[in-house]
Amino acid sequence: QVFEGMFMEPVHMRQTTAAGVIVISDLQQGKILTMIPAQKQAVIIEMQNVPEDKDQSQFNFFHEIRKRILEAQTAENESVEFLGEQIINGVLAIGYNINKLGNKMIVWADKKTKMPIQLEISNGNVTNTMSNIVFNVEIDESLFDLKVPEGFTVRTMQVDASNPKEEDMITMFRLWSENMDGSFPSTLEASAPAEFVKYQQNKMKEKGMQPSEDSVLEIQNIIMKMTRGARFVQQLPQESDWHYNG
Repeated sequence: QVFEGMFMEPVHMRQTTAAGVIVISDLQQGKILTMIPAQKQAVIIEMQNVPEDKDQSQFNFFHEIRKRILEAQTAENESVEFLGEQIINGVLAIGYNINKLGNKMIVWADKKTKMPIQLEISNGNVTNTMSNIVFNVEIDESLFDLKVPEGFTVRTMQVDASNPKEEDMITMFRLWSENMDGSFPSTLEASAPAEFVKYQQNKMKEKGMQPSEDSVLEIQNIIMKMTRGARFVQQLPQESDWHYNG
């Protein structure tokens, strides 16, 4: 999948897919809007029980990237591996790999400015690559407006944004088992939702069914609940030395 992304401080984000689907998030308001213009459909996700955090760091993708890059600059262990120099989009870049709790992030930074020009973030067998990065661009604030255009069918969903607890992990396993014919996830990494979605899609295909709006929303709702359980595991301190057999 290919996305075009725009990001505006402090916590505004807009992504557009090649198919024209638009996702706008405003973490200050605690809302995420997904629009499918071709079908004139929109889904609004409202975050409830949001912790008081001016940076909204648990939801702010770039806050985590900044944090990991800053930590890498002072790391004295083997968590950072330098990859040498490479030409990226015609620019001489220096690369390094940050490995934190099994999550790898390769940063290619302009050798002159030291600013990132490409990020490769891997979790399990899923890799997201951010390229063609441009900083400090004037952006029209109206592009981040959460107002739904007239004529759209709108659905609203609520999601619990409080800090996850152990019971959320138990709920994740229960939901997975109920919807995956009694199995448990093969991994607790960020790639698990993709495994869940693929399984559900194959089940519908075997039954000769086409994904409906209701079925897509139901899967999204289940994934959001299960994500809380995954976040609980990922936020455990490194010294907890947890293990998962799948």
